[in-house]
Amino acid sequence: MHNKRIIIGFLFLGQLASAGVTSITSDQPPENYPKPTESHISPSSSAVLVGVQTPQEDLAKKVDSLFTAIQNNPNRWQEYGQQLEAIAKRAPTDEGVLKRMVEELHRRTTLGSDSATKALIVTKNRHVVDLLVALLNSETEGRNTDNDYHFADILSSFKDDQTIDAVLTLLDNHDYPGTKRKIAIQALGYIGNAKAIDPLIKVLKTEGSLIDDAGSALGIIHSTQTTSRLLEVLQKGKKDDFESFRQIAIIRALGTLADPQAIETLMGLLRSSNKTISIEAAFALLNYNSTEALQASLAYFVKNNNPADFYGRDLKEDLDRISDKENVIRNLMSQIGNAKFRLFIEAIFSNIETPFHTHETPPLFKLQRSLLFARYKDPDPAIRKGAILLSKSMLTEDDLPRLVSRLADPTVHTEVTSILKEYVRYQDPYFTKQLLKALKAAATQNSDIELKKAARAFLKTIRTTK
Repeated sequence: MHNKRIIIGFLFLGQLASAGVTSITSDQPPENYPKPTESHISPSSSAVLVGVQTPQEDLAKKVDSLFTAIQNNPNRWQEYGQQLEAIAKRAPTDEGVLKRMVEELHRRTTLGSDSATKALIVTKNRHVVDLLVALLNSETEGRNTDNDYHFADILSSFKDDQTIDAVLTLLDNHDYPGTKRKIAIQALGYIGNAKAIDPLIKVLKTEGSLIDDAGSALGIIHSTQTTSRLLEVLQKGKKDDFESFRQIAIIRALGTLADPQAIETLMGLLRSSNKTISIEAAFALLNYNSTEALQASLAYFVKNNNPADFYGRDLKEDLDRISDKENVIRNLMSQIGNAKFRLFIEAIFSNIETPFHTHETPPLFKLQRSLLFARYKDPDPAIRKGAILLSKSMLTEDDLPRLVSRLADPTVHTEVTSILKEYVRYQDPYFTKQLLKALKAAATQNSDIELKKAARAFLKTIRTTK
């Protein structure tokens, strides 16, 4: 049996020799090894290239053809992007592949840059950092800066000291308008290493055009050192043309960090003669899990004589950060009877994205609704009116009977009829059917005589309108 195996082995080698194959190695294919045809590696193929035996030297060309395919057929960019990631996993150290992907970033094409970013991150090859830094340092003034954020995403995926040092070198590149340095600042914030605190503080103190960027980056480096350094700059503020911008950037960073050691300083800023500074401090305090901080912030908003000063502010970012804090929402709701405060709460509810006709109701949405509906019968007419107006954007068909039940309340009759008429104007068949059902029930199945009259009167207006 042993001799039989040897004979078969020699016969196999003889067949290879007659075919012109003189050696077999695991690293390189033989010279006449059949290369994959174009059909095997065409960008139109839906198969991801895992395991495809494309010769190493052809991978860069394959990458190039995939980027061309993304440009020519953008509807399939995700499919081509998966193929790029497969190549990156298979050949993470291939210089030709890496350079072609970095070149795509240089071109700043939207879909191409996005695909290149994902593929370069997949390589986990630190050499990518060197290639990106070299590219950014070589790019000239006035270049296209679209999709620059991709550079920060890739750089921040490597969190070692060498990467941080390489990114810090970009801070010394004083190009105009500082876009390379913006990338470096953003990447340092994403990396989140305390080693970047002092360089970013320096930018915050000396670079007027990069103050917001440095503040945002410092706001996501969660370290007690970050807070102490920010407070130091705030308290020993540099008197220059950028002082108020610097203060705002620091206050916002402190709000994001929510470090208790900043509460006292922020509460002190509520008394600032600069209205912008005091408003920013009030919003920052909303992020703290501290009863003292929340009460101080809410008291500021309630006492503010002109809510329009902060109504125009983009509340979405602030609301995203406080949306999971029940105590904040409860405190806000407790103030809806205050005429000066109602505009602020209205702004909050108009900015929170609430579900409509959904089976999954988030806890915050349930809390808002329950608090509002509970105030439909509040002894204070101002609170009843405020609750009805604020619940307008939250009503579902199941809530219509609650709203209809307030038709007989003279202090809110105008508001209730206005909201109901608006729903009738929408002419949604299902919603109109539920509204008529609620009105008929109130007009016939209710012991409250005044409510019966009001419901019947409103039904007549609907029929007259139709």
